[in-house]
Amino acid sequence: MNAYNSPVLINHKGEDFILMNTKNELLMIHPESGIVAYRHSIEQRSNNHAITALYSNGKIFFSSGYGQGSALLNPNEATGGMDTIYANPDLDCKLSGMIPFQGTVYGTSDKKKQWIGVDLESGRTLFTTRELKPGSFLLADEKFYIFTETGEVALAIPGKEGFTLISRFSIPVQPAPLAFAHPVMYQGVLYLRYRENLWLYDVKNN
Repeated sequence: MNAYNSPVLINHKGEDFILMNTKNELLMIHPESGIVAYRHSIEQRSNNHAITALYSNGKIFFSSGYGQGSALLNPNEATGGMDTIYANPDLDCKLSGMIPFQGTVYGTSDKKKQWIGVDLESGRTLFTTRELKPGSFLLADEKFYIFTETGEVALAIPGKEGFTLISRFSIPVQPAPLAFAHPVMYQGVLYLRYRENLWLYDVKNN
C-alpha cells in the first residue's frame, strides 16, 4: 500500500530504479519488470511516510514524521536489504520535504516543530531553529523560499549553522492555519497557494 509518497526514478550503479515508500517498506524497484531489488522496513505507529527519500552517492537518506526520524541507508546487493549507516532522531520530517545543499540536509521536525540541518555524511545535527514556523520550501539561486504552515513567507540563505533571513512577510489572508501547499517557482515567478487563493510574486531580481 502506498504511503502518500511520490516515487522517483534514480540511477544506482548504472541501473535505473524506482525509489518509493509504501506503508511498511522503502523499496527500490526495477521499472521494466516491477521486481523489488532492495527493501527496508520503515514501519512506525502511523505508517504514513509522505517524504520522498533522497539518493546521494549510492546511499539513501530516508525520513519520516511522528518521531521516527531519519537514517542513511546503503543498498546491500548480497541481501537485497538496506544497511543502516546512521540514524538521526532529530529530523523526523512529515510533510514539508527535505532539501540537500552543500552536504547538509535541511528540513523540519514534526515532533519538535523546528527547522533542522543534518550533515549528510556523518548524520550529526548541525543546527536547530524556531525562528520560523515549520513549513515547505524550495531552493533557487542558492536561496530558500520558505512558506510556513502559518502563512508566512521568507527568503533565506542556508548555512551549516542555520539560516540567514533576508526578508519575510505574511500572505494577505490572516490568520492562515494549516498552510500546507508547497511553494512553486517557474520562470522567476513564485507561486503561493492557500485554500482558494493563489498569489504570484516576481522574484527574478532577488
